[in-house]
This record gives sequence, structure tokens and C-alpha cells, in this order.
Amino acid sequence: MVQTATAPARTRAALRALLAAFASLAVILIPLGSAHAAGRLVIESGHVDAFNVTAEGDALKLNLKEDVTGQHVTHKPEDVELHVKSAALKDIPKAFPGAPKAYFLPMSQDQKLLWPGWDTLSTQGKGFDKSIKLKFDKVEGPGQIHLFGQDSFGGIAPLLENGSMDLKAGAVRNQEMPAHTHANWVFTKPGVYTLTLHAEGRKGGKKVSSNKATYTFTVGDEFKGKADAKAEKPAPAPAPAPAPAPKPEDSTTPKKPSDTAPTAAAPAPKDSTKPAAPANPAPADKPKPRTSTPKAKAPEKPAAPAPKAKPKAKAKAAAPAKEAKTPAKHAAPAAPAMPEAPAKEEPKAPVCTATEVVRDATQDEIKAATSISKAKVGGSYTIPANTHVHPNWVFSKPGTYKLTIRQSVKGKDGKSYSDTSTLTFNVGSSSGATSGHFDFGSRFENGKLISSIKDDRKSPAQWVDPSSISFGLGNAAKAKAPAGIEFIAPAGSDVWMIGSTQAPSVPWVGANSMHPSIIQNTTGEITQTLVSASGPGNVGVFTSGNFGQIVGQKWYSSTAGSGSSVSAAKDRKSAKIGQIFKDGKGYKIVDLKGKTEDGADCDLSADQIVEAGGSADYAKSVTGDAPAGSASDLPRTGAEVTGLAGTAAALIIVGAGTAVARRRFQ
Repeated sequence: MVQTATAPARTRAALRALLAAFASLAVILIPLGSAHAAGRLVIESGHVDAFNVTAEGDALKLNLKEDVTGQHVTHKPEDVELHVKSAALKDIPKAFPGAPKAYFLPMSQDQKLLWPGWDTLSTQGKGFDKSIKLKFDKVEGPGQIHLFGQDSFGGIAPLLENGSMDLKAGAVRNQEMPAHTHANWVFTKPGVYTLTLHAEGRKGGKKVSSNKATYTFTVGDEFKGKADAKAEKPAPAPAPAPAPAPKPEDSTTPKKPSDTAPTAAAPAPKDSTKPAAPANPAPADKPKPRTSTPKAKAPEKPAAPAPKAKPKAKAKAAAPAKEAKTPAKHAAPAAPAMPEAPAKEEPKAPVCTATEVVRDATQDEIKAATSISKAKVGGSYTIPANTHVHPNWVFSKPGTYKLTIRQSVKGKDGKSYSDTSTLTFNVGSSSGATSGHFDFGSRFENGKLISSIKDDRKSPAQWVDPSSISFGLGNAAKAKAPAGIEFIAPAGSDVWMIGSTQAPSVPWVGANSMHPSIIQNTTGEITQTLVSASGPGNVGVFTSGNFGQIVGQKWYSSTAGSGSSVSAAKDRKSAKIGQIFKDGKGYKIVDLKGKTEDGADCDLSADQIVEAGGSADYAKSVTGDAPAGSASDLPRTGAEVTGLAGTAAALIIVGAGTAVARRRFQ
């Protein structure tokens, strides 16, 4: 109380700084990809099951589920704004809806953009028929919305009834089986779009309808946070715009300038309020350049002409008001304790040294290393945190295939963890699971990584041991190979496949990093590396590209026969890092562990592993990171090189660049 009376300016400055610090902390705590505007949650990137249908007793419920602010968080659709960034504006080929240019959200996730889909899995096992229909009662917006999928080889696949791709009033999506689905979304113009729909199913022969829900999409950066605005009115603004050539026409200009005002208007009020506190015009000129110069320099300018304490305090009070990020930087010059921070760093971090460790090999590692064949195996893929993805699995001949895959994560404790397991595919046979949704991923329990498969055939889903399930690919999985996948099979030949989109009587196998224990205990990313493969033919696993690209990103592949990326050594002396050898007690494997001088465990980097004698592939499989300059060390096989050339040529035919193909393939 006394301080307020004797030093009001200093107290106000401190209060402003404190409030600004809290504001910056709030900004930090808001999950990436989300924000709040006018009471709504704004989601602009990440996984969203926009149309989430669940069964409760004899009723169906329609809401929104997202994995951006947490895991499987549900909301009333009316409380959320789904934002499509301007970065989604793409050139679209003539044969595709929305050409030549529109806002495009791809079926395969782009980490920087919104990834909306729908989910009806929670209706199974509740007495409802498998088919659930999404009926669009009302669709409004300044342009058109197109919704479509694509087949496994890049072709357009309509998703709405009657082969339609136009998402408008009266459109119906018939989800024939319980599924979790994503699609390609196209918005032809920027603005605000609203979709009102309901879900419809049948139980005991009776029709059951869900609640109606309204979803709002804002398209284009200028419309972010404007979910409650009308979409049709901003579009006609260009027509009245020429009329206000005179000056007084401010009533019409807000419509057009509203698109650009946020960027220009934001600094203006901040600069105008800052000079208002200091009465001098001179300090008012200095805050303006600070908006265009690095913020670190901002405190230096007032510091130079600062023989007086009061102007200095005013300058500091004005700076935090600019934006939430600046208070932390202004606190540094204000507190003399900050220069002492380097002194605290004097105790050097313990040095982590690579140490060879011999351990017992697992059965999967023994099988992988002792298989004798000329088969070539290679490839790995890192699943981003808290998401799932469905690649294409293509097999060139009927028979039983076993793919041994190592999964690796980084724990929040800084350590690396890995586990190896085997997936079994019975190709040309109905033996095993022939339908249903599955995700291959991991759990983290008792300090160990455990490979698991998420089985969605029941609700709730179960995470099970990979050895407990095999997948049957019968006649429904049979297709003709197109040009562009010669690294697996020649064009026109028979192949058996699990596609990136769900198909009847075919198991739908994806990859998943969404188990709660992975999110809680690791950085979230899971790296999957193909260690070995066996089977009568070739195998290729890859994601589909956009707009006709057959191969988007290659995960891994194996040529015919059985083989491994790591063979067995004759004895301990000849065994390299990551190799198996046999001694009198059985099979062992040489690993690298990080140790400090006092013997404590520590985490090695991929570069350290390579420097200590490990291969680049081994380093990546253990840490999840590729060592610097390791492109030449990655496994390359004749099949992979041929596939690169063949697929690159095929991608040229469909309009894709070879540069993209080369980058994706390794």
C-alpha cells in the first residue's frame, strides 16, 4: 500500500510486466494448433474427428473429437472453429475438384494443417446396424466444398452418395462399416462456411437419428477467429468497393480492409498507447522502430539515453504491452541477476561416452539375423506424435510373409527405448483377420517399450501383442499393379494389398503413436524400422501421394525370399555394433549404451553411435534420428533403386516431380 502511494509509476510498470508475464505464460500453455476466439476453441492444425458418432443406449450422438488439446477430447461442434490456413491454398490439377486453385486439406496428414475426418467406431457392439449415414441438412459459405477420397493408386474415389463430390445441402455420406475415416477437403473461396448435419442409423429395424450439429470452418488467415461472421457478405465486398472513391465511405471499407486490418492495425494501437504514457514526443519515436527491429535490441535503445530513471521505467512499461513474448526479454535487462546466469553454467554437464554392452538376443532378432538369403531389406518411417497414419501394404505373390519391425522412442527422461516384434500376413488366404481396423504401435510400461497392435474390432479398442494376430488377404485384396510400383511388381501383374483407405473384407492396418503411455512418457514420435522380412515375393509399404501421385512417401521394402538388414557375425571379435553372434550360452547381440564418468546411464546421439562404430541404420533404429550426412549409409538395394527410377517415371506421367520422388524414397 505504501509503495503504491509513493511510487505509482514504478508499481504500475511492475504490474504491467507481471500481467504481461502471465499473458506470455498463457500463450506458452496453449497447445500448438489451437487458440481461443470469442469463446470458441480455434483449431488450425492436428487431428480432428469432426463428425464423431457414438451410441448411447438406443440413441445416437453427434459431437466433435480432437487430439490437439489432449487425447480424444470431445466438444459441442458449436463451441469450436475449424480453421483452414492460407497455407492450404494450392494449385490443383484439371482433373480434380477445385481446379485450378483452392484451399486443400489432404487425406494424408499434413502436420501444419487441419486434419478433419469422421469416426463411427463407437457405434459398434451397441446393437446398431453397421451402416451409419451422415446427412447434411444445410451447407452455407462463399464458395463450394468438395469432399473425396482416393484409391490406393492415386485415383479419385467419390465418398458421397450417387458418386457426388460436392458437399452441399442434401449430400449424404454412407459409412457402410464402423470406421475412422479421413478425406480430401477442398474449399474454393476464403470465408466462413457452416455445415449442419445429423447422423442416422438403424437399431432393431427402427431408424434412429442423432442430434443436429453445426460445424464452422473459417478459410483463409484473414477469417481466423471470425466463426460468428457471415460468409456470404465479405465476398460481395469488391462490388461496392469502387463506389467509395470519396473519403467519407468508411461504412463500406470495413468489409474489404477487414481482411488486411489485423496485420496493419495491431501495431498501430500499441504504438499509440505507448507514447501516451511518456508525455515527450521523443520517446514516442523510439518505440516505433522496435516493432521492426529485433526485440532484443529494444531495451538497448532506451538504455543509452537513460541517465534518468523515470524515462527508463516508462520505456520498460511500454514494451511489455506490445506483445506477450516481450516481457521475458525485458526482464533480462531489468534484473542484474541475469548476467550471472553464465556463471551457473560453469558446472559442465557430464560427458556421455559410448560403451559396448553385450546382451541376450531376442527370438525375433535371432530369426532376423540367421536367415540365409539374398533378399534385401530396408527402410524406416517416423510416426509424428499423437497421430495415426494408414500406408499401403503391397505384396507381389501369395504366401505367408513375416515382417520384423523395430520401434524406437525417446523418453522424457532423455533415454532411448526400443522393442522388436513381427507382423504376419497370409496373402491369398482367408486365414487370420480379414476385416476390421488395426494400428501397429507401442505402449510404454514399467520403463519398457512394448510393441502392440490396437484392435478396433470391439469398442473400446484393445491393445494386444502382435503375435496374437495375423492378417488374411484374400480375393478382396487382389488388384492389378499400376505403373510406378515396379520396386514391388511389374505393371499389370497381380498384387495383394491393404490400401490407405478401408475396403470391405480386407484388414485395414495402420500405424499409431496415440497410446496414452506413449504421450505421457515419451516425446511422442515412434520410429519404425524394417529389420527383416520373409516371404515368397516382394513387399512395399508406402503412403499415397496427392493429386494422382501413386507413391507419396516410401516406408520400407523387401525383395523376395527372407533376409535381414543385420546378419549374424561368426564370433564376438568379428561382431559389429548391432550384430548378433553365438557363444557357448546362446545368441548375443552387441549394443551401445551411454555412460557418464560416474557410471550413470545417459542418452547417446545418432552421431555418437556412428562415431563409435555403429551403422547409420542402427543409429536411427535406436535413437529415432538419422546421423548427420548419413544418406549414403542408409540401406540401398537393387529393388529400391529400380523402384526409385520406375516410380519417378510414373510420377512424371501423373504430373509429379522427380525431385519429390527422390526425396521421399530414401
